[in-house]
Amino acid sequence: MCRTLWFRNGMRLGMCMVALLWGCTTGVEPSSHPGIVRVTLEANPADTSIVIIVDTIVVSDQDSMDLTVFQGRVTAGDGRFATLYPAIDSYRQEDRVYNILRRLNGNYVRHVVFESYIPPGSYDAVQLGLSATSLKFHYQPPITVEPPQDSLRFVAFRGLNFAVSEGSTTEIALQVDPLKALTRFRDVYRMDFQHYVRLLGVRNY
Repeated sequence: MCRTLWFRNGMRLGMCMVALLWGCTTGVEPSSHPGIVRVTLEANPADTSIVIIVDTIVVSDQDSMDLTVFQGRVTAGDGRFATLYPAIDSYRQEDRVYNILRRLNGNYVRHVVFESYIPPGSYDAVQLGLSATSLKFHYQPPITVEPPQDSLRFVAFRGLNFAVSEGSTTEIALQVDPLKALTRFRDVYRMDFQHYVRLLGVRNY
């Protein structure tokens, strides 16, 4: 894995470790004038209830679902890609956990799950891994959530054809139905994100 530093006018803009396919030549080459790719994730405001056995539970501000987000990347076609990191000052890929049911004033919170310096250019897809491990409603014991099978741990949005420009930010907004994605299996719940994550939009500013 190569580690690339970007500078402008003698000031460090940030560090991005570009994931490589062949040594240090993926075709997504380092740039002295990078842009920023930010990926946000929020729960669908309409996904607010779930049936547990015979009880219908409505989400409150005290409830939580731990959602692990990992291995983000954007691709530029032909197998070339650049790795996304959790924050501008991150130096390595790492799993991070977010309470996807976190609410503020009755509304789900939007989480920034990736924010990275990326070389300018045209990109066609974004991919990330998702896994949930626990669900807790304020008046019930914790519910075990089994992680998805390896083949179902990643979601990808292709054919986006978005541009990253130097000195600007490209924001990719995603939305998930965390409760609809749960299915009961014996005494645990299983999570399947494949049909419950959607692209809200891509914007540049």
